[in-house]
Amino acid sequence: MNKLVSVIITTYNREELLERAIISVINQTYENIEIIVSDDCSNYDIKSLLNNISKKYNKKIIYRCNETNSGACFTRNEAIKIANGHFIAGLDDDDEFTPNRISLFLENYSDHFSFIASNTTVITSHGQKKLFKSKNNRILSHEDCLWENLVGTQIFVEKEKIFECGCFDVNLSSAQDADMWIRLLKNYGSALRLKESTYLLHTEHDAPRISTSNKKIEGLRLFYKKHSSDMTNSQRKYARFKLNLWANNKLTLSSLFSLDLKSVLYILKRIIFSKK
Repeated sequence: MNKLVSVIITTYNREELLERAIISVINQTYENIEIIVSDDCSNYDIKSLLNNISKKYNKKIIYRCNETNSGACFTRNEAIKIANGHFIAGLDDDDEFTPNRISLFLENYSDHFSFIASNTTVITSHGQKKLFKSKNNRILSHEDCLWENLVGTQIFVEKEKIFECGCFDVNLSSAQDADMWIRLLKNYGSALRLKESTYLLHTEHDAPRISTSNKKIEGLRLFYKKHSSDMTNSQRKYARFKLNLWANNKLTLSSLFSLDLKSVLYILKRIIFSKK
């Protein structure tokens, strides 16, 4: 399989980090890749940066920019619209790919799956760890991911599937990734998550991430409202428990008593085995 893969890098005011992300794509062992940098109206000369990288590595980089700051989902969607690739792979501007990421996805690609993901290495100021502890590939269902985002932050998917699912939801201020993955799973069936870690998620820098902002709670509430009708009663109780935990930043007895046996067992499983 030698189909074109469009790697979309969304960016906003992360000049030094963006260069690292782009180079990780240039260094892929698979060569038929189109790089698209989608800019959410950064306030520095990003064109000069991209031109310098392009000349240094002899690699074309497609650049587009929002007229005003419009958010990550809009920025992704606009890049997907101009992508020429059969497949789409996303990358945040502060993260990296391992050199084998795209080739590994293509080696394991099958029409039986809605999309493919991989394990993630989370890099903090104290070291690094794998996001998922499973030592084997895992098949992820729609029901699985209504409990938690067991996919990660980025996937490998056919462009047409993203369009048919309506692209990323611009109304969500957080949980945009999980929302997109759930819609793909619902429409196209189970996904494959590879045991190998091919995505380096950096959290050690000072640049803000959505996970540490007040937008997190607002996004989770909208996410719950959007998908609660597909959840089981236990999943709804667990989702409300997490919302309460985020909103109050503490564990309360009332929130614990709101859980049922199945959701309690799910929490215990997470504590004992970590994420699977």
